[in-house]
Amino acid sequence: MSAEEQAAQREQDANNRFNMLSQILDQQAARDRLQRIAIVKPDRAKGVEDLIIRMAQSGQVRQRITEPELVGLLEEIAGQEGARQQTKIINARRRDLDDSDDDWN
Repeated sequence: MSAEEQAAQREQDANNRFNMLSQILDQQAARDRLQRIAIVKPDRAKGVEDLIIRMAQSGQVRQRITEPELVGLLEEIAGQEGARQQTKIINARRRDLDDSDDDWN
């Protein structure tokens, strides 16, 4: 496959993805919110888009997704990611062999 064919295939995939999301997302506000997320965090927006498309293909979405439903979905995803990425602080002290505090009586 040549570079031109690959570019054409990517463009075709992007158009198909856009059309599917246009059919699934109800309001322009929901699409705008997803586009704003894509500006800040493209990988997160792509993950949310993939999730929405998978949900629609598996029949979990029976009606169009509104902006409040999209916000709820985003909060659920953020909660799952937050549970996975808990921060742990480890306080490790360095102990020197010639610590002067050990000699003090």
